[in-house]
Amino acid sequence: MALRGLEEFPDLQINDAIAQQEWRHALQLIEKREKRLKKDQSVDWLTVFAKTACKASVLFLLPESAKRRQGRSLLDSLYEKKPPVVDVSAAMTIQAFAEQRKDIDPRIDELWLKVANAHPSNEGMHRHWFSAKFCTKNWQGARKVRTSRVTT
Repeated sequence: MALRGLEEFPDLQINDAIAQQEWRHALQLIEKREKRLKKDQSVDWLTVFAKTACKASVLFLLPESAKRRQGRSLLDSLYEKKPPVVDVSAAMTIQAFAEQRKDIDPRIDELWLKVANAHPSNEGMHRHWFSAKFCTKNWQGARKVRTSRVTT
């Protein structure tokens, strides 16, 4: 099963590898893209955050505990990033990652609030955030999304 939310990651080769559960191949593709991004001076940093979130997800799905720790470390670095990550696709990827592991980190709500504050008029982002909360029966979280939408 592919990670929900990652099947629409904007890189078709990575999408295919994830959909086929070819985690090592997906990781190789992500690392290859990272090298290319490091050489490019006109890097879209939002894309970098989304790819980092995707890489963390894939690393966590590998069987080796060292790779899982590396995935957790990458995820922690995204949560703690200064200035904060406010990329919608990165937040969606992190949400999918958390749902896949059935380990919803409370920091995900803080991340979504930062994203919502950075993109108050992005209806699609608010819909996705609300759906994530609603589908996991997190009624309090869904209410928080609604409240953030009203106040922004």
